[in-house]
Amino acid sequence: MPGERILIADDEVDVLNMCANALSAKGYQVLGARSGLDAIEMARQQQFELLLTDIRMPGMSGLEAYRAIQQFKPDIAGVAITGYGAMDMVIEALQLGMDDFLLKPFSLEDLNAAVSNALARRGLEKESARLKALIPLFKLSQTFMTVTDLDTLLQEIMQLAVQETLADLAVLMLKDEETEDLEVCAVETKSGAESPSQEYKLSNSIARQAVQDRQPVIWQESSLEHFLARKTANVQVTTAVALPLMVKAEVIGILGLGKGQVEEAFARSDVELLSVLASQAAIAIQNARLFSRIKSAYEQLKELDRMKGEFLSTVSHELRTPLHSISGFMQLLLDEKVEDRATQREVLETVARQTERLTR
Repeated sequence: MPGERILIADDEVDVLNMCANALSAKGYQVLGARSGLDAIEMARQQQFELLLTDIRMPGMSGLEAYRAIQQFKPDIAGVAITGYGAMDMVIEALQLGMDDFLLKPFSLEDLNAAVSNALARRGLEKESARLKALIPLFKLSQTFMTVTDLDTLLQEIMQLAVQETLADLAVLMLKDEETEDLEVCAVETKSGAESPSQEYKLSNSIARQAVQDRQPVIWQESSLEHFLARKTANVQVTTAVALPLMVKAEVIGILGLGKGQVEEAFARSDVELLSVLASQAAIAIQNARLFSRIKSAYEQLKELDRMKGEFLSTVSHELRTPLHSISGFMQLLLDEKVEDRATQREVLETVARQTERLTR
């Protein structure tokens, strides 16, 4: 696909320039290296989808360079250039994982076909691997929806993120629903869960960019700011990715993952996997928060119902006692059971007191 980045390694300037011009004309972004060591250094600093290399070069062969690059960019495609009589090296190149080879002299059509086929093949392999990884992840993330306890949910999300990407550190920050400040709510390392202290808070620039861009932010040690707001002795991060947690276009938090070795930078497949995880996690977190609010409201209603019952019981007692007394004495007066005027007055005074009690 035009636009993909290609690194050419060849000690012969004319061959390098010819390949670079031909591939650039097809829309590829091309850079050249004059040696295997230069190719390795350029691959460390920049992203390339394919290495086109001459097998025989002074100092370090193209196969040695490709093997070294594979250590930190295992998904890079490869096309080897060799001459007749070196079929043993061609076989070694294919065994190493290179996608195709070109025999000198080759035509521009052969060059374009080899590069195009290698990129297409590697693209299909990546897509197949991505789908195989995403399907079980999607099924697993669906189980998040059944977890209603927020702390348990966050722990499961973090464990899965570290497990699937081999990250050294994972930090999850959520917006406070009242202040909207981002607070550290969960921290996970390869050794297990850590206390979610502010020591692990993401730097302001990374958090701000993830919230504003609403898409993954890739971070390298060469960035001006550290990945975390302040350095922690527990984990040294040199390469990282931060993803916004979004529900209905609203950012509710950020998931950040870091690694200690720049050679183990997050691959595109890692970012895609984490994007699926982040989308599912955001919904599950929002559901858990909603469940927590509903549960709290239900508990409050239960308490109100209990208080209402106690109140009615108390009021009932306070009403029935004086009413019973008033009713009894009034019946005595009506039945003329009390004839003595002094006693009648005493009865009426009692009725008055009980009436006042009712009024109170």
